[in-house]
Amino acid sequence: MVPFIHPTSDSSSDELGSSPSSSSHTNEVFGIPKCSVASDPPILPACPELSVQACFSGATILITGATGFVGSVVLEQILRVCPTVKRIYVLIREKRGQSGDERIDFLLHKRPLFHMHWKDGRVPLDVRNKIVVIPGDLHKPDLGLAQSDRERLIEEVEFVIHSAASISFFEHIHTLLEQNYEATKKVSELALQIKGMRGFVHVSTAYVNSNLPRGSHIEERIYPLRRKDGRRLEHAKLALQLAALPPTKAEATAQKLLKEVNLPNSYTLTKHMCEDLVADLHCREFPVAILRPSIIGAIARAPVPGYFGNAAGLTSATLAFATGMARFTCHDPHNIYDIIPCDLVGSAVIMSAVALAQPSLDPDNVLVVHAATSCTHPADYYNLMRTVVHPYWAADPPEHRLSSKPYKSLDHPTAVLPEDSLAFKAMRMKHGIRFKLMAAGLRMAGHKKVADMIKSSWKVWKLYNTKTMDFHLFFCCRKAMEIQSLVAPEEALDMKMVWEAPDDDWEAYIHTHMEAIRAKYFPKTAQAKAQQGIVEKALPGQKTVEGLADAAATNAPTGPLKDGSLVSSTAAKQNSGIFRMNKKQPAAPVQQPAAAATIHLTPVIRAN
Repeated sequence: MVPFIHPTSDSSSDELGSSPSSSSHTNEVFGIPKCSVASDPPILPACPELSVQACFSGATILITGATGFVGSVVLEQILRVCPTVKRIYVLIREKRGQSGDERIDFLLHKRPLFHMHWKDGRVPLDVRNKIVVIPGDLHKPDLGLAQSDRERLIEEVEFVIHSAASISFFEHIHTLLEQNYEATKKVSELALQIKGMRGFVHVSTAYVNSNLPRGSHIEERIYPLRRKDGRRLEHAKLALQLAALPPTKAEATAQKLLKEVNLPNSYTLTKHMCEDLVADLHCREFPVAILRPSIIGAIARAPVPGYFGNAAGLTSATLAFATGMARFTCHDPHNIYDIIPCDLVGSAVIMSAVALAQPSLDPDNVLVVHAATSCTHPADYYNLMRTVVHPYWAADPPEHRLSSKPYKSLDHPTAVLPEDSLAFKAMRMKHGIRFKLMAAGLRMAGHKKVADMIKSSWKVWKLYNTKTMDFHLFFCCRKAMEIQSLVAPEEALDMKMVWEAPDDDWEAYIHTHMEAIRAKYFPKTAQAKAQQGIVEKALPGQKTVEGLADAAATNAPTGPLKDGSLVSSTAAKQNSGIFRMNKKQPAAPVQQPAAAATIHLTPVIRAN
């Protein structure tokens, strides 16, 4: 994969670290603009070291969105890296008849994400007791908190990590205002009452600035949204105006505004409004950090390589390709495809909170941190598809496909079409009908999970596959790299924040993700591969988890690896990050104990 080259910190480079020769080649391939803040002073000038254990030991933390992908990863990482944390409050609403405690217990004991904490298949009581569920609802007045719970939070909490949000791009503006902006406002109002607040971390998205010109180098700072006449959008005033309008008029007003400020959808608008809201709080009452991830991908290393939290991003794109849905696109395949593994996002969230507690942090400017790869180890969609995704599925197609024809490469004449062309519109209509029929047939045959996946993937693909969602942006990671450079050596592997060459191999990472997708959605071909003996790819630092996938599938008790390290002996010996499994085993039913299974690197269950 020639283009996957790490940029450098010479005068023409984008970020910190490496050699001038690799920088110039990367700039040629991707057109990375010069970093405008490379010579800025450090954000933590007098800080010798950042330690999660030193900061969080004995501390009390409140997390929203703890059952979501990012929130659950953050929860697991804090418990693993800082077992001396005093308490973690998680604000969880009842859902589908399940209480908050039942939902968190399902996450802790039925998902492989927390397997490193398990003893006899369960999280020990002393660890479970550190997690305190606070029944609440971000959509209700005062968060739906009981008065006693509110008082408890006000007295005890020191850090707030707000990761709850709607990630739907195309909900009605009223829904997104309620789920994103109003929810953030309520959490902020609670934080203002907390007596011992040391830091507030808001999880945003890098695409709040997707209105900037193609090829922009986007810094880790707040970019004001301005109307055509130069007036800055006032978040509070805009929220009130839109909320007061009838639904139809509110949506029409929002769509008109999106065109004026050049944002692709209401999701990015409401997330930008959230940033303005929390930035107003910075150092007025407590320090604030805004964490901006790009496209969140599967976990790269610990605790479960390949574990993915939802069928979005690369997972959705892969499902669309594997089932024969994504046979054409209007996107430029050579644009930056900015994927960031979720474990790196979790580390960035936690380390941003730790940075907020440092006395040398600039009190005048909100801390904005990017979790992205476009400026540190860039990749494009074309090469990810050409070198990993296409050959992976072409070698072993899944059991559910729209067509038995060979997969079409992005070099095919009809693979990339203009969105406004008749050919694109005709193919979209044709594929839509075929996929609806396919989903209906699968549902009738008893394959409801796969049918739902296909229906969801088609909807996401259709909405995503527009020119307004075709981004080519470079997200500066200077602050992220500075924070990572200060992480205590004993925590550096656990708290890795930045994706860099040569340790971070795109091919190995994407291959592991493909295996997880196959195991989750296409179990027949996954079982066949396991019986034959397979080639697996591992990143340095990944665990080789024997039987973990099968144990997760059957909810069988499984414990953490005894060595407690993140580097398996096999992976450590392989400088290339690839090891080969040649041993063939006889077929075994899924109900067999985990020890009888072929070694896997990927899970078969995703987050709820």
